[in-house]
Amino acid sequence: MVVKSKKAGMHMEHLADTFQTLREFKMKLNPSKCSFGVSSGKFLGYMVTQRGIEASKEQIRAILQLESPQKPKDVQRLAGKVAALNRYTSFEKLALALVTASYKMRPYFESHTIHVITNYPLKTIMRKPELSGRMTKWSVHLSGYDLQFEPRTAIKSQALADFVSDFCPATRREAGEGMLAITGNQDGEIWTLYIDGASNARGAGVGLVLRSPKGDMIVQAIRCKFKATNNEAEYEALILGMQMASGLKVRNLRVYSDSLLVVNHVNNEYVARDPKMIAYLKIATERKSKFRTFKITQVPREQNMEADALATLGSTFQPAELSNIPITHVLTPAI
Repeated sequence: MVVKSKKAGMHMEHLADTFQTLREFKMKLNPSKCSFGVSSGKFLGYMVTQRGIEASKEQIRAILQLESPQKPKDVQRLAGKVAALNRYTSFEKLALALVTASYKMRPYFESHTIHVITNYPLKTIMRKPELSGRMTKWSVHLSGYDLQFEPRTAIKSQALADFVSDFCPATRREAGEGMLAITGNQDGEIWTLYIDGASNARGAGVGLVLRSPKGDMIVQAIRCKFKATNNEAEYEALILGMQMASGLKVRNLRVYSDSLLVVNHVNNEYVARDPKMIAYLKIATERKSKFRTFKITQVPREQNMEADALATLGSTFQPAELSNIPITHVLTPAI
């Protein structure tokens, strides 16, 4: 717990308010672990000073002592390390923070209802049925706790978060921009969705690539735990993709698929005759009406290679095999 005052004259008043809150909730402090009148120090692994919150030199020692690459292999190692730092998406970082908190405060999570105060649609993301990989693992882990997701309303409950934000305005700005890019719900913004379905002897799979107007990308490889023809898998891709976009409050969606049949069905250029195709088309039409503007276009397979590769992964591998598939960049040929 940190009680921070911008002006020294107001610090006693802030301390009085803090102790009053502690008494109301019958919370006790360990005097041996309390410090008062501290102008700077280490808190939660960070250095808190009058300049703001800074990284502890002990934690970034490895980066500070990192030597500049001298050879191509050194560049490859550096690229791999940078890729490891960026392996989490914005929502994965939020979910990881919650999972980490559940491990560190396990007795509290198991004994009480946990109220998660956030303005981010974390509940929607964590409960989407088409999650794969580590997000699925985290979702299963968190499902064992009584979590209540609530929008941020009370300032007092966010005192520590505000304290960190006050010292990190750049972080708050970046988070806001990242959230706007992911959940952009402005009327004129157009999202693009590339979809593909695959069916083979091992099963059926779906590949989705959703891009925000600012270039952020959400990719998913989904395995269908039921038998499906290639056309049925293509429809599953369309419906799951529309569901994902709706969950992110997308209003204007442009869909690209290499399935001529599905595209012409949705555009009313082909008449669906097969009973399953009629049922799929009905669901797709209902989902389409939820968007302010919707357009689906047929593209050649070579322009849909990302979604095609994801669909192949989903149809070929079991979910456990999909949880961690590293992608390594090779800068130079072997010969």
